[in-house]
Amino acid sequence: TRTLPRPSTSHGSSAPPRRRTRKRSRGRPGSGSSSSSASTRRTRGRSRITSYAGNAGSAPCATAGQAESAHKSRKRRDTGREPITPLPAGARASYTWDVALAVRNDVPLAPYTTFELGGPARHFIEAHDEESVRQALAFAGERGRPAFILGGGSNLVVADAGFDGVVIATRLRGRTITAAGTAAEIEVAAGEPWDALVADTVDRGLAGLECLSGIPGLAGATPVQNVGAYGQEVAETIARVRVLDRARGTIETWTNETCGFAYRDSVFKRTPDGFVVLAVTFRLVPGGAAGVRYAELRRALADEPAPSLERVRQTVLALRRSKSMVIDPGDDNR
Repeated sequence: TRTLPRPSTSHGSSAPPRRRTRKRSRGRPGSGSSSSSASTRRTRGRSRITSYAGNAGSAPCATAGQAESAHKSRKRRDTGREPITPLPAGARASYTWDVALAVRNDVPLAPYTTFELGGPARHFIEAHDEESVRQALAFAGERGRPAFILGGGSNLVVADAGFDGVVIATRLRGRTITAAGTAAEIEVAAGEPWDALVADTVDRGLAGLECLSGIPGLAGATPVQNVGAYGQEVAETIARVRVLDRARGTIETWTNETCGFAYRDSVFKRTPDGFVVLAVTFRLVPGGAAGVRYAELRRALADEPAPSLERVRQTVLALRRSKSMVIDPGDDNR
């Protein structure tokens, strides 16, 4: 279970550093407590800014004022983004941003978590593509605010006081299936709902994820925790992970080995503010046999020596429902 830190109160009543925007907004924590009162603005950056330099809680590379001064002194002749190039290990990443972001202020986080608890986020951005993720991190870095990547919100506890930073909600969508020898590879954007993906692979007769049915959340979270249940875990089928390195500002493709998977663990979990998962590629087996290894699952399917993928999926869902482990509005234990 993850817990967002309580907000800092060191800024007092003063507003955070601001820049010129198309529409001014004075949204601050305390200015509204419901989604209907949340203010919205679109802001277009022009100054040179910096991203976080790695660890959780690390300071941004420069303040907004320093960044603006550096921008003016350079007397740039163009207005386009500069290319982001790989940096030496340990170096700080910096880049410009000029993508219009829809930034909402004082957005209650309770509706975005399965526990339905928590106060507002100071800033809330929905990222629908990879560039939006990068620019949202830049938005946070310029203001010296922590950034939190929000997926499906399962097992996430937010303090009643909220989060005094930028919450970036993953909304990247899309799936692509390609043949890979005798296997099939399916690349899935991080914002794809996990159980819908599992259902799709079962319908297509692709073995490898059927025992992971009913798990809440999004596909991008599965490599972080090395999600597993009923005898399967995603490390068995992940071929590649597309990630954004938050310190270097680069997008990279990692192999299974690079992810450092262990039992409910990975490099992503060990460095929570180091990377953002953008997409995951799973290697599955067309027409393969269902994985029935877990003792409880074997007992439930004792009368079926060779159950279908769909039969295994439905059995797993039934077992999870009996323990209130499936998100169901009608569950008495909800």
